[in-house]
Amino acid sequence: MALAANYGKEFPESLLSIWLDLLKDYSVKAVNAGVRKVISDYEYKTIPPFAVLRKAMDKASGLVSPERALDMSADAEWNKLLDDISRYGRYKRPALHATTAYVLRGMGGWDAACNWETDKLEWRRKEFIEAWKLAHGNVDALSLGAGGVDALTSDGFEPAGAIMGRVLGLSETSQAKAS
Repeated sequence: MALAANYGKEFPESLLSIWLDLLKDYSVKAVNAGVRKVISDYEYKTIPPFAVLRKAMDKASGLVSPERALDMSADAEWNKLLDDISRYGRYKRPALHATTAYVLRGMGGWDAACNWETDKLEWRRKEFIEAWKLAHGNVDALSLGAGGVDALTSDGFEPAGAIMGRVLGLSETSQAKAS
């Protein structure tokens, strides 16, 4: 409410419950710090969108946004992969993060990675990071192919057995038993 009042506006009731739901994971201290930052930095005359407040809260509290955390994780895995290739070589494949192992399979596997030419690593890095960010948290579904992706994008909840059954083409009776 203080944020809206600062801009001479009333907070729309239709948005209030949504904003409160989005704010529930933040401490009161983080919200207050974010509101102070927005009030001092936001130059427009309208109530800022929630994304502006979220960024301000994350910055004020020292938190890393989920998008930034995903970028950092993908970059860290790329660097670890290069270190592992250097350390182990093609004859001893180390244990890999599940997402890294999935992405690396799609890029030709461990042996292929060990043969990557140094002058083409920047292209490999871009390919790896993009694929890693897409696959992270979704490896199990992606491993099922298009059916797994369909399950990820469906609107309704389906038990794991039903998803597997649909992907494998099982009858509804078989699917019910699998669930």
